[in-house]
Amino acid sequence: MAQRADISVTWEKWQATPDGQTARHFHLTNRRGTRLTVSDWGATLTSFKLAMPNGNLRQLVLGCDTLEDYLQSPYLGATVGRYANRIRGAKFSVDGQEYKLIANEGDNCLHGGPIGFAHQLWDAEIIDEIPAVRFTLLSPDGDEGFPGNATVTVMYTLSEDNNIRIDYEATVDKACPFNLTNHSYFNLDGVAGDVGNHVAQIDANSYLPVDKASLPKGAPASVEQTAFDFRKAKPLNQDWRKIVSDQRYRGFDHCFILNHSDESQPDAQVRSGDEQVVLSLYTTSPAVQLYTGQYLEGTRGHNELVYQNRDGFCLETQYMPDQPNSDSAQECIVRPEKPFKHSTTFAFHC
Repeated sequence: MAQRADISVTWEKWQATPDGQTARHFHLTNRRGTRLTVSDWGATLTSFKLAMPNGNLRQLVLGCDTLEDYLQSPYLGATVGRYANRIRGAKFSVDGQEYKLIANEGDNCLHGGPIGFAHQLWDAEIIDEIPAVRFTLLSPDGDEGFPGNATVTVMYTLSEDNNIRIDYEATVDKACPFNLTNHSYFNLDGVAGDVGNHVAQIDANSYLPVDKASLPKGAPASVEQTAFDFRKAKPLNQDWRKIVSDQRYRGFDHCFILNHSDESQPDAQVRSGDEQVVLSLYTTSPAVQLYTGQYLEGTRGHNELVYQNRDGFCLETQYMPDQPNSDSAQECIVRPEKPFKHSTTFAFHC
């Protein structure tokens, strides 16, 4: 156990992995009683219970009770990579060399491939002096088709004022696109239920239009006079019928290019439907994918719940989907002399 005046870190054995190893849970708890739980399976954020003014704990993320359910879930809380989001045709070129990836969504590669980083056991250590939990994964040359040996670290920190900070780093010995993100689904009301009543604001003047496969169709476009204009706060469900007519699958799964206009102000902010909790997002990443969980139906969650579509939303900080095949590909290429390094903070107020 690591102990500081305001934060404690404990761990416990959880469940066996598919190859017979043992996954663990790590609990970071502050003096208010807020508890962040992460696992070395997929460097996954499995639970976040926020201490409310009335003394109750409110569960703010969707998660599963068993590792088996995580294997079947749509990346609940996982660290995804090497390249989060989609790569068209499961291929890209770097420095004139074409690389073929393993397709796992039709002809495309999603979140790094069928195994990716989400379905592996990471090495874990408690960093006493912060304190924090740091996960490390060695991704070998050719992993899911990606070039070069990579060393990846993800560090979770909980502050006394209820901020979750995630620091991502990766070093490589060969040029390769990299795009790490956390895939947590939030429901700030603290109960399973449609998040359409959550009110969101995103500091973004442009977004990336996509086709039916959620792949880019052209360059980023202005959000002006579109359903994607979140520069002023509005309910998530206010305009989603304008982009998807099928009621069952209405929602957002789109990349917003962040303005980063003021470091002291959040890049995005979401308020719970009951107006009791506010999530503020700060990130060094150039974009954020807003996903409103329209394919959650049937996912087995905490306490034997079965999640339904739109029971949670994601704010996945990242580069743009299919950016390795775009004119701006070099922005997401990591090289031996240019490591990947980004951070994201989810700040909670109640």
